[in-house]
Amino acid sequence: MKITKEYAASVATNAAALKNAEDLVKKGAFSALCTDKEQGFISGECSGSGAHPYVCSVDLADENSPAFRCSCPSRQIPCKHVLGLMLAYAGGRTFDITEVPPDIVEKRENKQRAAKSKETKKASASSANADGPTEKSAAWKRAAIKKIDSQLSGVAEAEKFLQNLVQAGLGAADAKSVQTFSALVKGLDGCFIPGIQGQLYDLTGILQHRSEKTDYTGTVEKICEIQALLTRAKDYLTQKRDNPEKMDIESEIEELIGYPWKLEELSQYGMCEKDAKLVQLCFHVRQDDDKRMFVDEGFNISLNSGRVFITRNYRPYKALKHINEEDSVFSILRIPELYIYPSLSMNPRIRWNNADFMKIDKDSVKLIKSLGRVNFAELIKDIKNQLKNLTLSRRPAALVRFAELKKSAAHINEYVITDAFGNSILLARSGYFQGDFISMLGKLEKKLLTDNAMLLLFDNDIESAALSAQPLALVSDEAIIRLVY
Repeated sequence: MKITKEYAASVATNAAALKNAEDLVKKGAFSALCTDKEQGFISGECSGSGAHPYVCSVDLADENSPAFRCSCPSRQIPCKHVLGLMLAYAGGRTFDITEVPPDIVEKRENKQRAAKSKETKKASASSANADGPTEKSAAWKRAAIKKIDSQLSGVAEAEKFLQNLVQAGLGAADAKSVQTFSALVKGLDGCFIPGIQGQLYDLTGILQHRSEKTDYTGTVEKICEIQALLTRAKDYLTQKRDNPEKMDIESEIEELIGYPWKLEELSQYGMCEKDAKLVQLCFHVRQDDDKRMFVDEGFNISLNSGRVFITRNYRPYKALKHINEEDSVFSILRIPELYIYPSLSMNPRIRWNNADFMKIDKDSVKLIKSLGRVNFAELIKDIKNQLKNLTLSRRPAALVRFAELKKSAAHINEYVITDAFGNSILLARSGYFQGDFISMLGKLEKKLLTDNAMLLLFDNDIESAALSAQPLALVSDEAIIRLVY
């Protein structure tokens, strides 16, 4: 792999780091520049604020897992010094030819051994899949029961917080009481229920950012969701205490409580799709209700099964320098092993390790269009069944085939789509997105308004009891048109 300015920009954690790196190169901060004969390794020194220059290097022996190293205290990887080193190389600075240092050779060998060990463990885990998870030791079971007791204690405390909030009255939830509630939620840190904590933090965010003092709709809806989760969590954990080895792989309750599923575990339980092909139909970035993090969210359809999956990448504000934002993907992803999180919802969450990219051709676009649901009545029944379960996503997504797209006669500036059976779905702006993307429908070519497919994100308005959908993408025989970005 050749180190170019484009490559340096692609691995930079943010634009500021890249700008700082450019400034270092302009100031001539780099010295002792070296590279090996194959030019897969470069190193140098960069003068900084310390008494001694920082030693930095880039090792591309493994192009799929490049190594960026620097002696500076920054936690960004790559830091501005490493980025500057790459820019200096890409910019034509002179690098002396030298041998790869012995310590780098040793690190390469250690990395290869670690990768080989990981592959061996993965092979062992795969061979064990037929027999399921291995038997746990007595010590493990005692520790697991102790953890479950802590979780049950945390659930009880959360129920108490919620009860006190409701009894005091939502009108009394001023800034001071919300701050107190947030501190109580923070006190649950040692109870191993980060998922429930996140929901409680979202509630504090809703309380803090209500548009009006009397605007309780979102607050009440969130309280009902959290109470349903607490009830479900308490019942599940109570049963699990008698058999801590047993994991619920049918629903998302473990993840909702806060269990971080490992990909090896998902594979072990058979929660994966082999040789999957995915196409991303929509990608956007949103903020959580408590304004604590960005969430990169993508909606993807499987060309194998036709299921609509969701990807999420969480980036807390405090860690934005260290977590890269996900990118939109405009190719077919060929994934050897697609990991699917346990879920009862229509759109399970997915992850993967490696993927190849293929160009989306017209045949693939036609296939995607053909995968849309054709009967709106049956689809809406499935949507309502999911909405009845308050622990599932309140905004399910589905790809539908529509016969006609037209303006709504009953709703100004809104649209409807109809199916071949005369059923209709109202298309309306969702509060889930910051922009008003509905207006884009009025700019579509006339030929796109009939006999095509559309990816919809459904939303249920509690006050009006009206079910509507935000269009995310339109799929014709020739192209995929993204309507949300």
